[in-house]
Amino acid sequence: MLSVAIGARLSPTDRASLEHDLAELRAALGETAFAAAWAEGQRTPLDRAIDSALEAAARAAAPIDEAARAAPARHSERALSEREQEVLCLIAEGRSNKQIARALVIAETTAKFHVASILNKLGAEARTHAVALAAQHGLLDPTGRVGDR
Repeated sequence: MLSVAIGARLSPTDRASLEHDLAELRAALGETAFAAAWAEGQRTPLDRAIDSALEAAARAAAPIDEAARAAPARHSERALSEREQEVLCLIAEGRSNKQIARALVIAETTAKFHVASILNKLGAEARTHAVALAAQHGLLDPTGRVGDR
């Protein structure tokens, strides 16, 4: 895992999320397939793993088809993870991926992934569009912070 490779500790929230995700993967794959995939991941060089994750994020953030864009959006802060809400607040402050990474003590590539995920979830074309949509749908309070609706 990246956190092990760089000597970082996960927050209790991130640790709980990781444990939950791993349990779901184990259940979906079965113990043998999970163990094989885990072992392969451990052998994968860090730079190749990051490239693969960024490619997957780019595919996930691919443009939404025009019909989905034309449909009225129904957004909710529940659509965004806690970390994505934090990143959204920093986007609203006008911070770059590098500044977001520093503020949250994460890799810049991780910040880039979160930004792409937010744009995808909100159906936004750019950071400013994401902030406008979040504000329009009550996801940000007047100070630019995520609302508690």
